[in-house]
Amino acid sequence: MVTCSSPPIRKINTELIMAEWDNLFRIFASLVLKTTSQDIIVHKLCSYPRRCTL
Repeated sequence: MVTCSSPPIRKINTELIMAEWDNLFRIFASLVLKTTSQDIIVHKLCSYPRRCTL
């Protein structure tokens, strides 16, 4: 079990994670395969509108 030094601020939205699993898996795979870097992913995610589910 993983322990955290500070509790989460909000409840984890597991339904959203399940709905976006394919997109998350693609991001994880890109990082593992080193086809992209963390800074590129963060930059792209930050460029989306605030209301985007990702």
